[in-house]
Amino acid sequence: MQNESLDLESLDLGVLGMLELGFMQKLECFAFQKTEQSIKIALRDSVQKELLAFHLDKKFANLRVEFYQIQDFDFFYQRALLQAEFWLLCENLKAKLALLQTNTYKNPNTQEGLEDSKEVKRLLDFILQEAIDSQSSDIHIELHTQNALVRKRIDGILQKSFVLEKNLFAVLSSRLKLQCNIDMTENRKALDGRFSQTFQDKEFDFRFSSVPTISGESLVIRILPKDIEVLELENLGFDTERLQIITSTLYKGSGVVILVGPTGCGKSTTLHAMLKSSQSSHKKILTIEDPIEYQVDSLTQILLNEQYDFGFNQALRSALRQDPDVMMIGEIRDLATLELAFQSALTGHLVLTTLHANNCLGALDRILGLGGKVDILASSLSLIIAQRLVRRLCKHCSIKASEGFYKEYKNGLYMGLIEQLQLDQKNLWRSVGCKHCQGYGFKGRIMINELLLNNESLSTFLRDQKKDLQDIKMFPMDVDAKNLLESGQSSIDEVHRVWW
Repeated sequence: MQNESLDLESLDLGVLGMLELGFMQKLECFAFQKTEQSIKIALRDSVQKELLAFHLDKKFANLRVEFYQIQDFDFFYQRALLQAEFWLLCENLKAKLALLQTNTYKNPNTQEGLEDSKEVKRLLDFILQEAIDSQSSDIHIELHTQNALVRKRIDGILQKSFVLEKNLFAVLSSRLKLQCNIDMTENRKALDGRFSQTFQDKEFDFRFSSVPTISGESLVIRILPKDIEVLELENLGFDTERLQIITSTLYKGSGVVILVGPTGCGKSTTLHAMLKSSQSSHKKILTIEDPIEYQVDSLTQILLNEQYDFGFNQALRSALRQDPDVMMIGEIRDLATLELAFQSALTGHLVLTTLHANNCLGALDRILGLGGKVDILASSLSLIIAQRLVRRLCKHCSIKASEGFYKEYKNGLYMGLIEQLQLDQKNLWRSVGCKHCQGYGFKGRIMINELLLNNESLSTFLRDQKKDLQDIKMFPMDVDAKNLLESGQSSIDEVHRVWW
């Protein structure tokens, strides 16, 4: 019997779960590769080889059955069991669909009534539960020419999960729209909705988005746990000096603090940690956000409703009449929101908000580009924080980069990053992959950040732009990135992907 090492990313998901679930459980085996001539089977115990050969020769009469023992068998075996269970749920749904089409409907393409059946509920619940168990933030279900691909986003990276047949995609799409109480028959325009559901005694909100594509539809589900705990500001990854600057800024009681960075970089988490740090029985804290990712009893969280003409700008104007001490505005989207936020700071409010920009200086350009006035910006702005989330190397399998890897890094894509951070080979680590990190080499994420503090130099620079940028009080991301790499917490390719 041969040995082989598997890579989950390159495995065919359909092959991984093609044996019957009960058969796989009884004999502890799974298929992992299939060609026109052969099929490869992994098994835990070579004693079962003869029994397996007897059964599989009947099932795959025209194929040569080859047996293997593989590393990390338990990890791949559990993944194969998931695929087999998914396949079984799909088969049950296909049987229900065939029954409805045969007995009730003349049109073979209709799924009317099936979206509310127990079979499609079980399939959707299985997809949602598996994503929750994997600590995914989003589920992507994308229809292609032949089938649909189900992927989940873990630590900011999309990973393949399941393959869904085209006719079952339509049923699943209808089911999701039904749960969101939106038009199930509409697939020619963008749709948004939300629904709530309980899994294992925990409540979750799910935010649903559908857009039409050349192949049909693309569906995305954002997973928002209701009981998620707000982290302490001290636990987010700011070093001592930067944490002290942020804390002292929050204690001032007025001004604008802006967080910038791409989608999914943890801005909402940092905002809520700041709100938690600002909480006091003597303060009214009010938030305007869409969606509300953290539900906190001690905050006044305004719920937007576009159907009743109560959007972001209307909510912000109403919020000022609520006599708040601290306001959190989910995002500055336009000039009207920008002006209201900075006017609020001028009248004695502390305003926390986000803005889409790559870095701190880019945030200044974005504000001015929206039409912000230099005088108001110079007098109201307190602090800009730019952040990224970098995947953390798996502590079970990461290793130091060899001299060969370092030379490849230095002479290739990462040359500029190595030169800027002045990195040498002895301080670089790289990912490998094991069962603890599902073969990806990373598990969890950690923040790198930069700060731009508004002081007299920045105000002078904004007003007349005669001041040198070197005089601006800035704490660059380079320092954070270098510390992360030299301490072995992440790899140079990951820092390059996220930041460079």
